[in-house]
Amino acid sequence: MEQTLSRRTVLKAAALAAGALVLPRGSGPARAAAPAGRVLIPGYNARSATVDGRAVLHDPATVMALRADQDGPATLITSVSLDSGAVRRAAFPLRGHAIAIAPASGVGVFVGMNAPRTVAFDATTLDLIAMAQPARPGWVFGGHALALPDGSVLVAERAPPGDPLPGLLSVRDPLTLRVLDTLPAHGIGPHDLRLTPRGHVAVANYGSAAPPPDRVVVPRVVAPAVTIVDLGSGRLVQRYDLPPALGEVRHLVPTEDAVFAIMARVVAADAFEQDPTADPGIAYLDAPPLRLAGGSTQPMPLAGGLAARQGISIVHDPRAGQVLATFPSIDTLAVFDAADGRCLKVLGIAEHGLVAPCGIALLPDGERYAVAGQLAGLRLMQRGSHRALPGARYDLPLFRHSHIVAA
Repeated sequence: MEQTLSRRTVLKAAALAAGALVLPRGSGPARAAAPAGRVLIPGYNARSATVDGRAVLHDPATVMALRADQDGPATLITSVSLDSGAVRRAAFPLRGHAIAIAPASGVGVFVGMNAPRTVAFDATTLDLIAMAQPARPGWVFGGHALALPDGSVLVAERAPPGDPLPGLLSVRDPLTLRVLDTLPAHGIGPHDLRLTPRGHVAVANYGSAAPPPDRVVVPRVVAPAVTIVDLGSGRLVQRYDLPPALGEVRHLVPTEDAVFAIMARVVAADAFEQDPTADPGIAYLDAPPLRLAGGSTQPMPLAGGLAARQGISIVHDPRAGQVLATFPSIDTLAVFDAADGRCLKVLGIAEHGLVAPCGIALLPDGERYAVAGQLAGLRLMQRGSHRALPGARYDLPLFRHSHIVAA
């Protein structure tokens, strides 16, 4: 049984059938739902993170879900108030990747990436609520979760590292992370999960064997695919099988009539120029996003002949009829026409004081979106025009991330 130390109390945890660990009764969220006006940002480099010369893990203001001297993986979450600029940070004992927020309960689910732990936390206070293991022994989490309309969350899970078997999607209670049901992912290495307009789930399946968590290797891509899965039955509704030469399917976003997919072609770093935004030992080649519709696959090259290296986050703005995607290796945010996939413009985000844009999130007000630099900085932009909004600049360290979420 695992144990961890919260800021105020030692967890009195019991292992559930699903491998979840839960705080004592009454330790749930402070509110029924997290208030609007905040952005939550993971931070991979928790062990080396400092602010004003002070180690974040030793800062009394950090909400600690692990001991500062505890060995093993650790990931930060930084919460930024868009009204006041106030910052709250928390450290969690996992190799986390992306956050999903269940609105009805006000719970955030922070999912492990190729790792055997996922946590649930109060999206307002950042206090730890529960921890869980994968639904099957020896499996690992796939990095993303999805809040479902019934209040539960769907979590991507992968076969044991090195084993290219189809993954699964676990349906969980966000407060306990207890497994309620499992569905087939119908693909190898499920990662990003999004609801389609018809109420199905679209799954980005890497199509490669997951490396061990302590190794960075060039993946062996065998069967990248986008699958559309019925949430009620687990039935495969549609499948797009993609050539392995296109790389892994990393992230996606569905629209009314298509799915837009982010691809990644990974090579050894010594075979390409050094990329400071990539993990040590690897680099990224040009891999244009794809528009998948009606059984066809349409590449979407970037405007100006830019190489689409290391696409990360992707969102659909239905009001503007646009799809936005970040490419940190080339310091670019790209804007695509949601109707036909044409690249309408590329934004050199450095002019707004950001380097290597990664996370992007539409804000609940329907007028703005947030974009964050990989290591520092958060900016608010106007949807549609992509004009940087005056006074909406937050200069703070972020400790390396891939995705952000608005709460």
